Amino acid sequence: MSKQAITFVTDDNYLPHAKAFMVNCRNVGKWSGDFCAITPGGSAVTDLRQRGIDVFEAPNAQWDFMTKLWAFTPYFDRWEQVLCIDLDVLVQAELHPVFDQMAKRLPKIICIMEDNTPIGG
Repeated sequence: MSKQAITFVTDDNYLPHAKAFMVNCRNVGKWSGDFCAITPGGSAVTDLRQRGIDVFEAPNAQWDFMTKLWAFTPYFDRWEQVLCIDLDVLVQAELHPVFDQMAKRLPKIICIMEDNTPIGG
């Protein structure tokens, strides 16, 4: 288990996007750390688990636009740093410097980049 993780929100409909995002992180972002998918309870995430992806199942009753805030719950304390990225982000550079720039007093950060500089760019 890595000390750092990238987390994202996905459900069964977005699994192909999640897989493409993770490939982008590995190939372009040179990411070697962990991934954790935040999914609705009962979703078909067996494929992710078989690939060694950590899965956090959020309660179905709370599956809405605020779901990514589950990244701030004690479940994510297993990592020292967690970066939450939307699946529509295109990684264009190495990701490790993003973690290096996180403040030590903020070991967890949620990142929503809309109409801004690409992460790592």
